[in-house]
Amino acid sequence: MPMAPWSSQFETGLELIDAQHRMLFDLLNELDAAVAEGSSAQKVEEGLARVARQSIRHFQSEETHMKALAYPARVRHAEEHHHLILQVRSIQYLQAKGEPVTAEVTEFLTDWFDHHIREADMDYVAYAKVLPQMP
Repeated sequence: MPMAPWSSQFETGLELIDAQHRMLFDLLNELDAAVAEGSSAQKVEEGLARVARQSIRHFQSEETHMKALAYPARVRHAEEHHHLILQVRSIQYLQAKGEPVTAEVTEFLTDWFDHHIREADMDYVAYAKVLPQMP
């Protein structure tokens, strides 16, 4: 069973955001499987790099949309993104020095996205959905 199963609780109703979130969940599950199966360090490194790249693309997309909407919590939301990327870069650095990526790392990433989507992203989406109704 995937560590990060996609469920309707993560659906925002914004097609692009939902597609990007699904892609992130797929990549997290691939990374978790590689770690659980004891795959080569190179395969795990590549999986973590894919998660990092997709996260950055997704965060840039969200932040551009938030800026266009003048979302009031945009700075705080972007800081959460930045903090995660710093943590992922730190994990990549440690891996490059020979430390293995463990199940704790994949669990941390999965938990982070789970919480971030259900809390921060849903707040942003609620704001975005109200805007068209404003005079």
